[in-house]
Amino acid sequence: MADPGLGTPWPVQAVFRGSRRGFPGRFAVTHPMSGGDPVSQALDQEIRELRARFWSQRDPEGRAFAPLADAYRRKGDLDEALSLVEDGLARLPEFTSGQLVAARVFRAVDDAESARRALDRLLELDPRNTLGLLERAEVVGGLGDRDAAAADLQTLLALEPGHLGARTLLDRLEAPPATDDATDPDDATATDDATDPDDATATDDAT
Repeated sequence: MADPGLGTPWPVQAVFRGSRRGFPGRFAVTHPMSGGDPVSQALDQEIRELRARFWSQRDPEGRAFAPLADAYRRKGDLDEALSLVEDGLARLPEFTSGQLVAARVFRAVDDAESARRALDRLLELDPRNTLGLLERAEVVGGLGDRDAAAADLQTLLALEPGHLGARTLLDRLEAPPATDDATDPDDATATDDATDPDDATATDDAT
């Protein structure tokens, strides 16, 4: 996805996570960098460059708050990320990239209701935003609203029929609940030990 207003690529991935609060898995949209000193140094450099751009002649409206807040989120500095999105959206409430980043920051601090409100606003502004649809499906599913999650995933698949992440999550939502008779209790432990839900990944081509 290109970050509107900044004109620079904004690489993202959708990574499948394990089940949470009874919701069959979630996809966390993240930057592809992770772990290791070289990566940490690269992230620090990214933050410095975004700080230099923020409110510069290249960014007269201060839209760089969005990728800057996302960089701080990835670094783990959630206080700074929250401060940036709260200030930025107070100024630019119709900036869709800002609403998406705000939702990710709110999720990082376990504020699902605020994340949902940010995504609702994003999708009011841009109903065809596939990243927003996927993110909101995860959020509302985690809040227990499986029907709303399925509706967002179906909308996403109507826009991108080949979206693997959305298809996988929708299939899990629509699967009938497992019955006690269908599971051999002697096999359950072995299955749990053999499967790490964090190993499954899916890529979202940003639009």
